[in-house]
Amino acid sequence: MTEGNGEVRELPKGWALTTVGEAIKIIDYRGRTPPYSEDGIPHLRSSNIRNRKIVWEDLRYVSEETYQAYMTRGLPEKDDVLFTTEAPLGEVALAPDQRFSLAQRMMILRPNKDLLSSKFLLYQIEDENFQKKLKNSGTGTTVTGVSSRNFQPISILLAPIYEQERIVEKIEELFSELDQGIENLKTAQKQLKVYRQAVLKWAFEGKLTEQWRQQAQQQGTLKTGEELLAQIKAERENRYQQQVAAWEAAVKTWEANGKPGKKPSKPSKPKDLAPLPHNQVADLPSLPDSWKWIQLGEVLDDIEAGKSFRCEERPPRANEIGVAKVSAVTWGEYDESESKTCLEQDKTEEKFLIEAEDFLFSRANTIELVGACVIAKRVTLRVMLSDKTLRFKFSKSINQKFILHFLKSRYGRNEIERLATGNQESMRNIGQDRILRIRTPFPHPFEQEQIVQEIESRLSNCDQLETTIAENLQKAEALRQSILKQAFEGKLVPQDPTDEPAEKLLERIRAEKAKRQPPGKQMTIKMSRSKEDANDLED
Repeated sequence: MTEGNGEVRELPKGWALTTVGEAIKIIDYRGRTPPYSEDGIPHLRSSNIRNRKIVWEDLRYVSEETYQAYMTRGLPEKDDVLFTTEAPLGEVALAPDQRFSLAQRMMILRPNKDLLSSKFLLYQIEDENFQKKLKNSGTGTTVTGVSSRNFQPISILLAPIYEQERIVEKIEELFSELDQGIENLKTAQKQLKVYRQAVLKWAFEGKLTEQWRQQAQQQGTLKTGEELLAQIKAERENRYQQQVAAWEAAVKTWEANGKPGKKPSKPSKPKDLAPLPHNQVADLPSLPDSWKWIQLGEVLDDIEAGKSFRCEERPPRANEIGVAKVSAVTWGEYDESESKTCLEQDKTEEKFLIEAEDFLFSRANTIELVGACVIAKRVTLRVMLSDKTLRFKFSKSINQKFILHFLKSRYGRNEIERLATGNQESMRNIGQDRILRIRTPFPHPFEQEQIVQEIESRLSNCDQLETTIAENLQKAEALRQSILKQAFEGKLVPQDPTDEPAEKLLERIRAEKAKRQPPGKQMTIKMSRSKEDANDLED
């Protein structure tokens, strides 16, 4: 038997093959968008249908008057199949026993109850084989969608009606067990996220290194934050004086050679940030006695940014130089493939190139990713910093992994969100002056190292568990498709020889229909095609 997609498959005994248009009444609201109200009757969009369920969140509403004027093509009935035609394509759910209106990217599918049960149809649409046929029938460039006209010729399987009931019952029994397992896995995922944040919270309150700190205090090797900051300040001043001396020597050489080219630039004096005022410390969590709340600028020697170049939207080849996109720096790892090829190779500078162990910071991104940071590990391409991707250079007394984990913690995220500017709904930005004002705890460098070890030991276990959970979730989805495959190959439940074959039932219904209706009449609601067909996949 040949299906609508050209596939040849052997049908189970007693089964038949028909088309969507013959077995299902379609009510299509494509091309119609009603005016919305503050409240009233729920208006379901394609985004409200997920995993065989209606998600009653992020709803729009229509008034009673709009509902009566808009829903003229047909009202949904309980257990109709709601079907998304685009963005996403092919999601399904059963209609509830309540009033709602439908968006233009959805159809109502009402199967002929003598031929096809709603649930048998719903699960068949979810089957991988049907989803392939659906995508092959779809059109569109940006997103794939299907119109009722393209949907009707798709082939659909019919089992004997009582066998359909047995198949649905078995699917739901197996899916119930599977869904419980998936729910347990997702609960474990959520718990791991909570645990990750708990580890970071404990770390930056000094709880993970409390015993280490007691031993160091007994040995008298633990300097206070005040002592460390004074040491950093002295080191900076000494480094600045060395830079000034080198500059003065370069100027003398430049003058002695007749002042060729541009005069060497004098190094900038490091900024001295004023200590945090008491009122800004008072609202922060308390720290161990040897720690101190500081501003990030007190331990940052430099912040480097790239430039804006004309680029081509592809990663650079071996002999080219690229520019990092904002997507190169997220909360995962540095992804050098997320880069563009610089079209101004003659203007590029080696000092902008990203190197291994660089601390990278995204100064402009969405609210979730502004302030995202990574330490570059894998660097094989020649990619430069962009104007939105910064490189931090820290004083010797700060462990950059310590700062990395702090900025991932809830405390760090609060600081980023406090200082970032821009629209909450779009791109957010945190400028260099504001970066310097990020408040961070500052323990002894030896304790910073110990904290990093404690964090990474615990989070490594989390990583392993999350990998196992992700693998099991993939296996669960594969098992779901395996169940559906068996169901629609007639292998999930035993067949009953006393069931009326679907082919005989189909022939009888065709004969009855031929007596009642003129030849060629379709089992779909007629509607004006002038606008709707033209707009099938554009709306």
